[in-house]
Amino acid sequence: MFLTVGPTLPLDVIGHVIDFVDDPITLRACSLLCRFCRRPCQRAIFSKYTLGRKDLRDYHNFRALLKSNHSLLGHIKSIKVLHFNVAADTLPKATRFLSNLQSITFDFDDPETIASDPGRVDTVAEFLLSIRLTHLSLVFKNDHNHFGKLVKPVASTLQHLNLDVSYLYWPIISFATIEKVIVAGVRSLPNLRRLSCVLGFDDNSDENLRQIQCFARICRAISNPDEISQLDVTYRIRHGVISDALAQDWLAMDKFFEGQYPFSSSQNINLVLYFDQGWVGRRWSLWQVEIFEDKFKESHKSLLQKVSVKWSRMVEEDTVTVS
Repeated sequence: MFLTVGPTLPLDVIGHVIDFVDDPITLRACSLLCRFCRRPCQRAIFSKYTLGRKDLRDYHNFRALLKSNHSLLGHIKSIKVLHFNVAADTLPKATRFLSNLQSITFDFDDPETIASDPGRVDTVAEFLLSIRLTHLSLVFKNDHNHFGKLVKPVASTLQHLNLDVSYLYWPIISFATIEKVIVAGVRSLPNLRRLSCVLGFDDNSDENLRQIQCFARICRAISNPDEISQLDVTYRIRHGVISDALAQDWLAMDKFFEGQYPFSSSQNINLVLYFDQGWVGRRWSLWQVEIFEDKFKESHKSLLQKVSVKWSRMVEEDTVTVS
């Protein structure tokens, strides 16, 4: 019996294949294959890091990396911050090691995660000033009056701004204050090339129109509208919304695009329908999704005729069921 050995791939090709793997378990297994595979796997595993989960495991892991293996921090390209105080305690200490950091997302789930000490906000702002950040995301779930302090240090380098206002409930949170802060922040970005915004829609038409108006003012605040190459708008639709009522609100959005937004043929507009389970976790039926898609295409008829406008559907896992 003869042992046949098939052709082997060059090492650089294997490394390129590993770059397309996004499953942490698979990457950890591949990192044990050989010494060559270890580095590209580590690069992929640590490219995205979440900081501030309630169990604080990632916080302790980050501190351990600072003490014993800080070279791995150089692989981090994006960080998602779930607890502001944790970020203030860790990120400034890692400034010189985060050489490839390009993106930060601030996503706070409850008021306790927002810095009550202004000094902590200043600490994070100083950290942002020391890096060349190109992508900043902020999920508005509370009254983030310190947004301006976070934008100012990166104003000269920021190219992609992602704003999520879909979780806000305006009667509870100061809408005027948040809108003023967001508009001022956007106006201070001279090199902005891409703006992404997530709007939430429910069965309250007044609230829907407020979010549309907020988005319109954000767009008008852009200091260099001709330089914007891509605009992403995600419609987060919560379960229980009536499609006919929402279609009327969408007409206001379509009119804004057509009449007020400085749209040019060189810009790409991506529209996404995001079907959310809502506050009670209900599942969407496939026929409900299709009805909304029809209403969406009808309401955005004039906008969708533009060759540079694309739209797609996005659903949470196990959100849509066939019935």
